[in-house]
Amino acid sequence: MAFNFYLNGDFLAFVHGQTAWGRYQGNPLEFLIDGYHGSMYTTFEAVVTAIFILIFILFFKKIRFSYWLLCMYSVFIPLSTGIQSMPRYILVIFPLYILFADISKNRMSEDIFTLFFAIMQGFLMVFWTNSFNLII
Repeated sequence: MAFNFYLNGDFLAFVHGQTAWGRYQGNPLEFLIDGYHGSMYTTFEAVVTAIFILIFILFFKKIRFSYWLLCMYSVFIPLSTGIQSMPRYILVIFPLYILFADISKNRMSEDIFTLFFAIMQGFLMVFWTNSFNLII
């Protein structure tokens, strides 16, 4: 923060700079609900966010409480400034992968995961080759 003050004259320049991206503080659940009424891209982000929140809530006993708290913190803090880029924020939450590994110990759930992610990979490849807006 001292470097921010030296560079910009503002200790919290990283917070105040968020307004340039159209982000502002608000109710995370309101942003999530409003995401369903936006463009297809924001609807996709809202659906992904809701799915992972549901996964974290349903399987909170499968991981340590500190990991679960980190997951919730890592979802709701960025969500409190809008739905933009939420899949990017969610994909780096490492307890998610611990949770998936624990769930997939069962052979049937491992097959379901493999099928789901193979189908998703196919969709994402088609989206990417057709320059769809969901894929950069």
